[in-house]
Amino acid sequence: MRIEAGLSTYEKELALMGEDYQDIFRQQVRESAERQKAGLSRPCG
Repeated sequence: MRIEAGLSTYEKELALMGEDYQDIFRQQVRESAERQKAGLSRPCG
């Protein structure tokens, strides 16, 4: 992936998909907190 290779950023990749980086980041933070509260591990990926 371009991000791992240092050729892109999450912000750039999400913009290409028509998504806002800050919106996605906040959602990921909420989902991570919910998983942790429920005793679930991080999703693979």
